[in-house]
Amino acid sequence: MQRLYMGHKMQGRWAAVLFMMFGVIIAKDQLQVLWDKRFAERPFVSAHLEIRPVFADVPPVIMYDADATQPVDGVWIATIHAENGQRLFTRRGPGSYNANIDNPKPWPWETFFDNERGAPSPRVPDQVFKVCVRYIIEARDTGVYDETPVFCSDYTNPEEWPK
Repeated sequence: MQRLYMGHKMQGRWAAVLFMMFGVIIAKDQLQVLWDKRFAERPFVSAHLEIRPVFADVPPVIMYDADATQPVDGVWIATIHAENGQRLFTRRGPGSYNANIDNPKPWPWETFFDNERGAPSPRVPDQVFKVCVRYIIEARDTGVYDETPVFCSDYTNPEEWPK
């Protein structure tokens, strides 16, 4: 009789352990969501842009660097603005970013604005302009949404580019 009683107690303990393990797994997911919503470094992606002219008749190169604080997927939105603030062009496309910090890389004008849908790149403005980008993204592991501020290059004047 003693053996049956101990066996029954042990089953109860194992059930409690399994219940606790299951609870920890569920709580872990909820804690990750809570962390991303309230405490994770924002924005999830930041960018640095610099316009580097080549020659007056050649589209410039854009030195571009996007750094993510965690793996995210979403949409990038690139814009060209005139000096008076008028938006001259907007292009958007899908993007995936991993949590790594790297250095800016040169992107040809056409490649920077390529959204993989076959639309032609915008022409280079003949007035003072800057290039900006922002992101609407969500964390891959938790699905938490983040919308970044706008990151812009300095203004550049095509009339001052090398001939």
